[in-house]
Amino acid sequence: MTRKQAIELIKLATAEGDDKTAMRIYLENRISHRVYMDAMQAGLDLKTKLAGRALSGVTYADL
Repeated sequence: MTRKQAIELIKLATAEGDDKTAMRIYLENRISHRVYMDAMQAGLDLKTKLAGRALSGVTYADL
């Protein structure tokens, strides 16, 4: 997994409310804490933007 993929997966996991998966990805990929926190914030922003909709039903156009 590339660094960029790991960061995007942290964002998605956070948006879904899955903090355990976000933490696992962070630890397994040795991402800096600052980048992890930025990705978490972006995930929370995405969660707010989607207003509770499941990510599996969201298309790129929705973002």
